[in-house]
Amino acid sequence: MPNISLLTLAATKGMIGVSAILLPSLTARLFFLPEFVTWAQLFGSRDAMAAGLLLTANTPEAIRTALWAGILTDTVDALAGGLAFLQGNLAWQPALYVGGGAFVLALVRLAGLRSLETVVPKVRAESSASSSNEPLL
Repeated sequence: MPNISLLTLAATKGMIGVSAILLPSLTARLFFLPEFVTWAQLFGSRDAMAAGLLLTANTPEAIRTALWAGILTDTVDALAGGLAFLQGNLAWQPALYVGGGAFVLALVRLAGLRSLETVVPKVRAESSASSSNEPLL
């Protein structure tokens, strides 16, 4: 059975990433950011890649690696948003939406890591019963 919280996390990051790539002006407005099309697309490609990593992970170790990569990325984003606000380079709304959102996603990923520890024995037992290489999510 798929882990619904990890699927939701991957879907959220994927939707943000794809929307930032395809509709950068709209995505920037949704997060109250200045319209920097190239930057939105760069951040969007990173978010889409993070979602793809998580969706295609087919072992507990791959899921763990994808989660840690996301935790590090989201933590840096949260810190950068807070620093930009403190320096006066970012208004409170985008700092809250981007930095706060990244912080929340990092916490969700940490929760995913904790839940993975309880799921791994069950997943290993199921995967040894079948020889499929399908993603675990």
